[in-house]
Amino acid sequence: VFALQAYYRYVFEPVHRELIVNGLQQRLFDKLQAADMANYDAEELYTAVALANEEIAVRPLEATDNLFRGVEGLIAACAILAGTIPTNGFVLGICILSFAAGIFLTNVQSKKEVGYDEEMKRKDKKLAMLRRLLYLPEYGKDNRLSHVHQVFLREYRATVEEKEGIGLDSGRRIGNLAFLRRMFCSAFCIDFLIPLYLSMAVLLWGRLPISAFLVAVNAGDQMQRKLEEFLEVASAFLKNGRFAERIRNIDRIPCGIEAAAGGCPVPEMQTLSMQQVSFAYPDGTPGLQGIDLAIRKGSKVAIVGRNGSGKSTLIKLLLRFYDASSGSIRQNGTDIREFAVS
Repeated sequence: VFALQAYYRYVFEPVHRELIVNGLQQRLFDKLQAADMANYDAEELYTAVALANEEIAVRPLEATDNLFRGVEGLIAACAILAGTIPTNGFVLGICILSFAAGIFLTNVQSKKEVGYDEEMKRKDKKLAMLRRLLYLPEYGKDNRLSHVHQVFLREYRATVEEKEGIGLDSGRRIGNLAFLRRMFCSAFCIDFLIPLYLSMAVLLWGRLPISAFLVAVNAGDQMQRKLEEFLEVASAFLKNGRFAERIRNIDRIPCGIEAAAGGCPVPEMQTLSMQQVSFAYPDGTPGLQGIDLAIRKGSKVAIVGRNGSGKSTLIKLLLRFYDASSGSIRQNGTDIREFAVS
């Protein structure tokens, strides 16, 4: 284990850190390039990308580092237990109970900490946007003319208060879990139950020689320290796994248009037609309704209309940023969904 840890720290990590980070970022960029344009209409996409980009730089190698530390601590704990079992099985049982309770409480605590981190980062993202609107010179003139400065300022103060509330509420819950874990696993199980039982075995029952008593007490002390180290590593490992979920969320971004695209190469256009094309945006906003259009190569066509009448939407459908809700768009008589997107 120690040889593997040294190899990882001094050979693998320096060489592969940039390769791993750059590879994951390239994957993120490719995914965004293939994502349906409808994703860009939702704020959730930008939040997911921002969170994922932060985690890419640190989580993969941190998780590996924590794995090495966890294996090292587990081997040391097992060695201590192996020396304790012949002396007294009760100490083993208490150590197992403490370990199981510690893992359970650590798992719950890590969930709370990851949720707290995400809530705070969302609020920080909103505060950063409001700061730009309030203080950057390019927005100052518009704020002055539209009288929205006070609106932004009220929103800023409300968000700060929300952030403080999240900190107080989540901080209290996380602190209570950490206190419960320390009190039950270390103070009660290791520091109280084991010495109590061993003292009774020596003084009242006479079933345990002094040498075995000293070995068991020392083993309990060593187990307490190793247990605390292992639970800290386990907490970091579980949090890294949940933080890495933000990277995996990128794979869940819908890429329906890219995935459904045919493999036919796009031919030179001779005719372009729309037949009863209708479209509505993901939020239900209508874009086009029952459009019929025919354009031949070399002809000149002007598409005019008031703001919001669907001119830009029509172009987006032709470029397959979106697919029509109903009807068909054909190039040279072939539905454009049969052509390769690229």
